[in-house]
Amino acid sequence: DLVCETGGSEWYTTWYACGTGLGPDYAVCQMPWTYYFKWIKNCNTVLSLYQADPSEDKAAGAGIAYAMRAMFYMDLARMFSPRTYGEDQSSPTVQLVLETTSLTDLPSNARATNADMWAQIISDLDNAESLIANYQRSDKYSPDLSVVYGLKARAYLTMETWAEAEQY
Repeated sequence: DLVCETGGSEWYTTWYACGTGLGPDYAVCQMPWTYYFKWIKNCNTVLSLYQADPSEDKAAGAGIAYAMRAMFYMDLARMFSPRTYGEDQSSPTVQLVLETTSLTDLPSNARATNADMWAQIISDLDNAESLIANYQRSDKYSPDLSVVYGLKARAYLTMETWAEAEQY
């Protein structure tokens, strides 16, 4: 599960950044940090607004934010953990930054373990599942319950909990 970026459209000019560009000399390795954590911040903002006023008309938006944050952390955990969840639950992933994380906590925010990261992902997906249970999406770009179920199946596959993966 590595992010592959092609450098061209023919065999001669195509190169894969996942094989050569994940070192400190390449800008491509900054892309997940630059984009993913901005998207996570946006999800956290939506969740903070919902928690300040948990009205029914905001529930679907919060559910979407939980689903999207879970998906982003799922990608980051698989990209940056040296070992899979099944291999080593104590292996570090990335820092968890939630809507409750204060700015003063960020400098000392250690990388979450696989166990902590995947517990947060499942928690976010559980919240999403309950908040968007009756949500009908108007386009294919917004997650609905089927997407949450797909993300849960994917998470449980990564965690190697086969019965739960089969359920979803």
